[in-house]
Amino acid sequence: MSEARLLGSTGRTKVRVWESRNPCWELHDEVVVSPIEEYLGRATETWDLILLLDVLEHFEHRQGAGILAAARSRLTRDGQFFVGTPAVWME
Repeated sequence: MSEARLLGSTGRTKVRVWESRNPCWELHDEVVVSPIEEYLGRATETWDLILLLDVLEHFEHRQGAGILAAARSRLTRDGQFFVGTPAVWME
């Protein structure tokens, strides 16, 4: 296994990654390790595309709604926001 640098609230950390590279990795120049609420709360940049895949089902409804609102606020004017989840929210 090779190592990649992770940037997050704890600073730079070494982690193990797969030997073969995922083609999608060419799209990423940074990996952040941080609770999503904290990251979105301190983010200052905006993005053209936000993918929130298999995330919301791990949160209570109120937390999930807050994450959606925070992520949406980081979109550019014409940005796109895709959300996918295998679970159904139940109240």
